Amino acid sequence: MFELLLLLAVVVILHFVIGKYPEPLPRSKNPKKEVWEAIGFSALVSIAVTILLYIIPVEAIINKSLRTEFLGSLALSPFIFIIPLLYVLYVDKWTSKDLGFTKPRSWAVMVFALLLFGYAGTQSLSTNPSRAPLGVPFILIALFQPALTEELLFWGIIQGKLERALGQNKAWIYSGILFGLVHVAPDLMGAQWYDHGQDIGNIIGLLIQ
Repeated sequence: MFELLLLLAVVVILHFVIGKYPEPLPRSKNPKKEVWEAIGFSALVSIAVTILLYIIPVEAIINKSLRTEFLGSLALSPFIFIIPLLYVLYVDKWTSKDLGFTKPRSWAVMVFALLLFGYAGTQSLSTNPSRAPLGVPFILIALFQPALTEELLFWGIIQGKLERALGQNKAWIYSGILFGLVHVAPDLMGAQWYDHGQDIGNIIGLLIQ
């Protein structure tokens, strides 16, 4: 609960004190297509993650085997990264700007986010109350998957498609819902489930965050 309240406080600070919102993306001529593609990309990832978690032995999930993390990242890359990226680049003809690679509208927001969430992410990846620090190789893998691939998919591609179809405000809400739904399987079957004591209450709180 404390982490959720802290996250809400950060959102309020960013919203009212520090930054500016980006300019809304232009509306699509085919909004239904954009919505269904966003849902489709999310479903593709959910199915791939669920199948992978059925294959991985429980012991490997609990112990966070480096080999398992590497192979899992490799197996998920086509579904969470390569296929969606190639689709928007070659079918939708998106540019790097469409994916969000632009000059920040607010350097204050960027610096604030990098410092705060960079610290929080590093801590969560490098330490765990039930085991020794995970180490540099694991963190390097995690910087690619999920850090880079997941962020690009959801906040570059899926949110971009939803914004073109529904507008900026609705896109933030619905992309967040899709993001949470994709995490249901990993949080109930993956490392988070065991790290949080196999407590459904903790997992629900994690999904809300």
